[in-house]
Amino acid sequence: MTKKEPDRLTDSINKSGAFLQQHVDYELQKRGWIVETEFPVQLAPFKEDPLEHIVNQKDEYMNNRYDAEKLNKAISYSQNKIELEETSIDIVGQSKLNGEQAFTLCIECKKLDPDYSDWIFFDVKRKQSMNLITKNISSTGFVDLMKIPETTNYGNEIFLQLKNFTEWDPFKHEISYSSLAISNKKIAKEVYQTKKSLVDNASRQIMKGVYGYILQNIQNQIISGSGYEHRHNVFIPIVVTTANLKTCKINSEEINPNTGFVETQPEYSDIDCIVYRCPAPISVRFSHPEFNRMSVEHRSAVSKWDVLVCSPKGFVEFLDYLKNVDLVD
Repeated sequence: MTKKEPDRLTDSINKSGAFLQQHVDYELQKRGWIVETEFPVQLAPFKEDPLEHIVNQKDEYMNNRYDAEKLNKAISYSQNKIELEETSIDIVGQSKLNGEQAFTLCIECKKLDPDYSDWIFFDVKRKQSMNLITKNISSTGFVDLMKIPETTNYGNEIFLQLKNFTEWDPFKHEISYSSLAISNKKIAKEVYQTKKSLVDNASRQIMKGVYGYILQNIQNQIISGSGYEHRHNVFIPIVVTTANLKTCKINSEEINPNTGFVETQPEYSDIDCIVYRCPAPISVRFSHPEFNRMSVEHRSAVSKWDVLVCSPKGFVEFLDYLKNVDLVD
């Protein structure tokens, strides 16, 4: 029996990206992940530290803990509501490994026609581990982002941190600091189109989703007193795209200073995964009372988020690697 060619309706859905999202959903579910699609989040940057907010206070009758309801209000009141945004995450996948480590994958699906779409990554560094946001009950990360104190609902502090799992192979990829999306065939007016912001926009969209998801998750825990049992909860922003992913390596001395054009053919390599270190949007800002006192390295780590950009094939390989992770701190 020959396969029936997709009709116009199916062809339109193909181009919309709906089937790509279903593919990612399926690959997660068949590996036992808990999956939610089109997860809505709200986000707004902090204008002050919620622990310093006037509505907040410790409950002297509960061993000097913070009142859970008031702390939750303080978090909300400390955000700049003028910059409040609503967005959604295409897919949220949650998994628990060995009862101790929880991963939360926040995924943006970007369907592009590979016949016309290349994502090129420049300034590529050697393989190294991603900087990941973790929620932890002990301070083990290299940058503290936010601290939630003991509350009347629960007795553990929560630390939101940047952490680098150098022992875990699934997080080790080449890292790029700049990118460009191009059309790889001549179209209207016989020119190649470049869209510098396309990769950044996709990356920043998932950054916003992760940020909003984490804050909603923390506020829910403050009120309910649940979910503190994991030593680490690791949040991973991911963009899955059908664009062709490539790295570009060029000797800068071969760029003509007068025209800005390269004089020789660069070296291009096809890839399935890369870490894109992208400047975070202004709306993605945790409370940083000591931000100006941070080292240059730490300020840079806070200002630029690591996003895992991968092809559908690369995403499947990442899931399989993650399943076999050797859990070490």
